[in-house]
Amino acid sequence: MDTHKSYIYNKHEHEGKLLEYIIRRDGYNLSELSKILNINRRTLYNWFNQKYVHDSIFIKIGLILRHDFSSDLPHKFTSDQFKLQPKSITQTVVADKDDDASDWKGKYLQLLEKYNDHLLLIIDNVR
Repeated sequence: MDTHKSYIYNKHEHEGKLLEYIIRRDGYNLSELSKILNINRRTLYNWFNQKYVHDSIFIKIGLILRHDFSSDLPHKFTSDQFKLQPKSITQTVVADKDDDASDWKGKYLQLLEKYNDHLLLIIDNVR
């Protein structure tokens, strides 16, 4: 076993601290990461304080950061779980946010059109 890898795991007695260590070591912005994950920063801090972190969280963050947590937690993960698929989770999250923005834009435009129609009716009634 690589001494660096075991050093990281021994240094961090629980998974949340390991997660925080990897994120901070590599200089990732917590605000940006929380936006990509569609969570608030407080949730990240809560995960950092948990002794055990759900596997799916490690996988999501590993894919976003392009970090293979199987080297840090070989008893929990395999390298295959951290291989990027043709469409990465980051692209999926960004695409979902773009879809949400388009939905809101469409609703806003419909509301403006109704408002304009209503104003035209009021102007016609005044004349």
